Amino acid sequence: MPVFPDRVAPSWADLQSYFAKVLLGQDDFRHHLDEWLEGPGLSVHCSRILSGQVDTMAAVFPAVRRVVGADCFHDLVRAFLSAYPVHVPCLSDAGEGFPAFLGGQDNLARIPWLVDVAALEWECHRLSQYAESPYLDIASLSGPIDNLVFVPRAASCLFSSLWPISAIRLASLLQDMSTLSLGDGPEFLLLVRPGSQVLVENVGQPGSVFLQRCFSGECFGQAASGVLASYPDFDLQAFLIRALGGQWFAGVRCQGSG
Repeated sequence: MPVFPDRVAPSWADLQSYFAKVLLGQDDFRHHLDEWLEGPGLSVHCSRILSGQVDTMAAVFPAVRRVVGADCFHDLVRAFLSAYPVHVPCLSDAGEGFPAFLGGQDNLARIPWLVDVAALEWECHRLSQYAESPYLDIASLSGPIDNLVFVPRAASCLFSSLWPISAIRLASLLQDMSTLSLGDGPEFLLLVRPGSQVLVENVGQPGSVFLQRCFSGECFGQAASGVLASYPDFDLQAFLIRALGGQWFAGVRCQGSG
């Protein structure tokens, strides 16, 4: 009769636990469990589960997969999920720590911008999970706006990098890195989901500063004065028209109204 390392057949609960760990690549009890099975044992099931995990992560991090290649991406996902087992109901939400994990891989040190590209892809995925929400209608604005606080959409965030990551991401997805210049950074981005897709808007440093001040609760007058003091050539009027037309805001409220 086959035995386990302690020479005693495991309880049913332990057997279930061993089985799950092997399938998820979290332990190496496979050769013991295979003693209880005929045919290919657990190998075929492990391969199918890992394939599903890799495909799901590739859907969240398509640019990363393009950059490192399919085989390397497969190995990275396997190592990541082994180090950080999945504890969320939806596998596509298991990649939050993947960008930081990539930053710890010595073999990726030659691609210093990859972590930021992965972080950008994760933020795009995260925002894609939000339900659609109302947006600020330009027609609703009348009279002075200096004392109004522009409220950000729930599905939005600011993002910055020393590298031109939005251009890198797009070039990798299009499989054309030939014209890309890594000296085009840094980038200051707004990620926003006005409809069914998450948009990556390059807002520049002055625009990022202005939006950060607005999103932190400053009224328009304060935010405008602050950004123009640092960037006197910033075309705030054109930027505001762009923001309103792009549906970047959820609404407005009077300062102090909470």
